[in-house]
Amino acid sequence: MTITELKELLTQFDESNVRELEFSDNNSSLYLNKNKQSKYQSFKEEKSIGSDNQIDQSDGTFFHKTSQETQEESVSVDFPIATGEAITSPLVGMVYTSPAPEEPSFVSVGQQVTKGQTLCIVEAMKIMNDIPSPITGTITAVLIKNDTMVEYGQPLFEISQEVN
Repeated sequence: MTITELKELLTQFDESNVRELEFSDNNSSLYLNKNKQSKYQSFKEEKSIGSDNQIDQSDGTFFHKTSQETQEESVSVDFPIATGEAITSPLVGMVYTSPAPEEPSFVSVGQQVTKGQTLCIVEAMKIMNDIPSPITGTITAVLIKNDTMVEYGQPLFEISQEVN
């Protein structure tokens, strides 16, 4: 399983109502559990020769072992769990986080946005559709990557609403 596939799996798991997931293939195993409350979820990878896959459920750490690697290596990646109102895609298409490839993103985490401000563009059938913010608030999570396909209803951003 590649890091990209793992990130996609984690994103889909986080967005679903599934509370627990166990996945195995020829040389890797993954266990995910939403029942433990934490600000961050952690992924830990270990590589060794001839070891069975192991899962440590006590602290929410996921172990992935392969039989082709000889050295032991640990990698820890923190994924923030988003809080706030989810802004979803109104259509299927390619998402663009900036007005042009060489320009900066419309918004970033921590940025204040106003109602109606463009958050991203979704291209569908060669038509560019601005996706505006439905509320005034602060971007707490960007859940998409530039130039990727999004589905109808897929969360794009999380915004914490300003209380006036």
